[in-house]
Amino acid sequence: DRVLFSGDIIFEGRVAFLGDADTKHWLETLQHMETAGLAVLVPGHGPVADEPNQSITQTRRYLSFLRKTMKAAVDELQSFDEVYAATDWSEFENLPAFKQANRRNAYQVFLSIEREALSGN
Repeated sequence: DRVLFSGDIIFEGRVAFLGDADTKHWLETLQHMETAGLAVLVPGHGPVADEPNQSITQTRRYLSFLRKTMKAAVDELQSFDEVYAATDWSEFENLPAFKQANRRNAYQVFLSIEREALSGN
């Protein structure tokens, strides 16, 4: 009862791998999950979370940070390399998989926000 098997929507205790995910809709899904009154969350990666909202919040903060940072870069017509190098990643850089996934994640979000801007979304 009130248990959610989240699959790759939640990465417990580590940086998420975004692949080609739609982070805009992913964040909307996380908002719904936060209000669902979950007792236990079984993430796609990491241990079972008995404090589901903490796990959801961690993933939401990371995705929100990526979208906010990359949107500002796109709006200012900055290059990805420039904004990536200038970004303060200290909130996330000590999480497992940061070095392996973060640059790729940030670039995917950068490209996604460029597409959104070009399509008027």
